[in-house]
Formats: sequence, C-alpha cells, structure tokens
Amino acid sequence: MQTWTFRAIDSWFFRDGTPFHSGETAGLHHRSMFPPPISAIQGAIRTTLARSRGWTERDKTDIYWPKELGDYESLGELSFRGPYLRWRNERLYPIPLTLIGDRKRVNHRLIPSYSTVSCDMGNVRLVEIPDRKKGKLLTGWVNKEGMQQILAGGFLKESQIYLPSELYQSEFRIGLQRDNHTLQANEGYLYSSVHVRPYLEVRIEVEVTGIPSDWKVANNQLIPFGGEGRFADVEVTESKTERIVMPLDRLENSDPVRFYMSLLTPGVFADVKKTIERGPLADLSCVSGSISRVVSQGSWDQKHNMPRKNLLMIPAGSTWFYETDQHMLETIQTLHHSKIGNRTEYGYGEIAIGRWTAKK
Repeated sequence: MQTWTFRAIDSWFFRDGTPFHSGETAGLHHRSMFPPPISAIQGAIRTTLARSRGWTERDKTDIYWPKELGDYESLGELSFRGPYLRWRNERLYPIPLTLIGDRKRVNHRLIPSYSTVSCDMGNVRLVEIPDRKKGKLLTGWVNKEGMQQILAGGFLKESQIYLPSELYQSEFRIGLQRDNHTLQANEGYLYSSVHVRPYLEVRIEVEVTGIPSDWKVANNQLIPFGGEGRFADVEVTESKTERIVMPLDRLENSDPVRFYMSLLTPGVFADVKKTIERGPLADLSCVSGSISRVVSQGSWDQKHNMPRKNLLMIPAGSTWFYETDQHMLETIQTLHHSKIGNRTEYGYGEIAIGRWTAKK
C-alpha cells in the first residue's frame, strides 16, 4: 500500500456543486471544500500515475491510458482510503457530531432521548443535551488518541482538538474572464471565490492500493491540484494503514449493546433521505442520529468535456445511534473501519464504531 501526502504550495480551490452563473451578485462567494473531495484527489493521483507510464494530455484517445487505472467511470485496479488530514506527525479525524462545547471545551455529549417526539418523520427519539448544558455542536478534528477516547465514551483534552482556524485560513479572490486574442479582460465577466490556504504543517493523505508493484513513481514531485491552476507537492511512500482502536471491551459488557457509527469520510448513498432517517445499517435498529447538512459536490467529465451530475454526500462526522443484542457483537466488530454505501472504492463511507450510554 502507498500513502500519497499532499502539501499546499499556494492556496487551493475545490468547488462544490454550486454553479458559477453569469450575472450573479458580487455578494455570492463560492467557497472551496476542505478537506478536498476524493473525486479531485483520485484524479490527480491517476493522472500522475498515467504520466509515469508515458501518457500525456495530448493523447486524445484512450489507447495510451493504462488499463490498470480504469476509465472515466471506474478506478480499474485501484482503491482509496481517505482523504485524511495530518498535522505534523499525527493523523486527524473528524469529530463525531455528538459533543457539545465552547470552542475546545467539551461540556457534554448528545445521546438519544428515552421519550419520542412526533414530527414529520413520525414518532422518533431525537438526540438531546442532558441537563441543558450550554454550548454548541463541536466541529473540527481530533488526533488518534482523542478519537479513541471519544469512541470509548470519554472526554477530550483541549490539546487533542483542532479547530478549522488552526489548520487553514480562507482567502477571498476575484477572478475575470480574459480574451486570449487581445489579452484583455472581458467587461462584466467577474466572479468571486473563497480559497483555502492550509497552514505550513498541514497535509492531506490518501491511502492507495492496487498500484502494480513494478510501477516506479517519483517520491516527490509537483503536480496540478484542484481548480484555478493550483499545485501541490506530493510525497509517495510505502506504508501500513493506520487504524483507530475500537472500544470492544466496553461493548462486550453492555446488554443491550448501544453503539454508534460515525463517518470518517463523506458517505454516498443510493437513497439519501432514507439513510438520514433510518441510518445506513439496514439490518440494525437505528435509534437516532446527529447528521450534518447534505453537501452537493460537482466534478468535471474530462472525456466529454462537460460537468458531471452533482453527487450528494453526507458529510464526515455524521453519526447514527443503534441498539442491538449481544449476538450481533461480532457483526459490529467487522463494521469498524469498513466502508459502507456507494462508491466505496473511492474512499467514501469509511466508518468508526463507538459506544453510547443511555441516560439513567
């Protein structure tokens, strides 16, 4: 297995599914996604691999494109995990949407209520904040040690939490349309976008399997990355996969088994509405959930030179709560660090399993 590690040379821009329409007001800014979507990263990786095998962008047919790399609809022999953030020497994971706090101070965690609430989804058990603790839903990333504490039902140290403002900053940009013949700007064709500039020690990591062992790839190189003509320095290393420890002992000692699953990478599902309401594990009883707003992701079809249909994703950190019997414990074990949903070969839908305790 190889790990591809990307370092920003300049600001980056990875657009979501919001279109750039002519005549929009200047107040509408198109914000970059961060971490970058795997659709963009896998394209950069496969293009880099193809170039190492002699392919160039001047090849207008697929004759010279290595069959091992698939095509515009499939990955061939490749598969991916990630993307993940790395700060210095630590891999970071998205905080499950279960913690209530003020910046880095965690005050409490969300748990499913005992009583049901009648709403548009029927009679359901919503998550609640015990004792009405103050604060808001904590978003950001944690290191491996912090993630294992969350999954085991513990609390975090402030040093284990990384807020977005500590990892990157946003930069507003104004673009224009240029006439390539006159080299002048076309009047009225302006657009605005918001780039992200990762801080110096922030990296993006993706684990790649399926690359033929006899393919030689440069360990360090500069490659195009994302939109707006930006670049990244990429380092390729042979590595072992990193894993979070599952709190199995805590689950073994509870009956019923109360566990939750949280997305480590965005999830893509055939029926998004059903997944939100009933959870992605169809064979198990979903009690409740804490789910982030669905994101629409755009991408470009290089073969047909046109936009692809937008992809709906449930963001990383989204969490569903379950109750089941002890005889399902072995099944629950196999779910930890597995990938669920659609397009899992791209890295979508990786999950972690944690425990939750009912309010007494």
